[in-house]
Amino acid sequence: MSTTKRRRLTNVEIDAAFRRRDRRLATEPLATSVRYIPTRNSVVVEMNNGASLVIPRQLLQGLGDASSSQLRNACVSGRGTSLSWPDLDADFTIMSLLHGVYGGRKWMSELARHAGTATSKAKARAARINGAKGGRPRKTARRHPSSAVGLRQFARTLAETANASERKTDRESHNEKWAISCVLYALRVSSDVYFARKGPEPEPVRRT
Repeated sequence: MSTTKRRRLTNVEIDAAFRRRDRRLATEPLATSVRYIPTRNSVVVEMNNGASLVIPRQLLQGLGDASSSQLRNACVSGRGTSLSWPDLDADFTIMSLLHGVYGGRKWMSELARHAGTATSKAKARAARINGAKGGRPRKTARRHPSSAVGLRQFARTLAETANASERKTDRESHNEKWAISCVLYALRVSSDVYFARKGPEPEPVRRT
């Protein structure tokens, strides 16, 4: 079994680390006090810049089922960088709370899921109005200009234009036919590119 010796830090490195810590503590927001307000059912954190951070206790992981006495037993730790609830074994850093992170990844996913399913008076009223109108309108798929229906309509228009051009002079008829040929070629190229990007159509499922 190989053992590796850890390099001991020198006094210069330790002093430099303390200086970096002091600079960070002097510039970042820190908590000066924390208290629980039962009437608001929220945790209020006073900051060193005069601001107050109010967080509903249901958002904080581990505090939802706690009693009032347990919630009141909170303290500021880490020289203002974190909050602790010793009776609940719950700890939060100030920077995470300022960024809206109130627990672990799974906890935040649950909060996001519940927030998405939350209903309000405005949502309920809009749902009733849509229900009275027959529900949401169906989404219709957009047809590409090179679809079958679009091609038939375009071919019909070209045929009518070609018939009308027969009554014109040879030069005018030649120019129109040349323009129509250019349009047909461009349409075919556009159709090939579209279906190449779209990929082959899925084969229909045959029921036995």
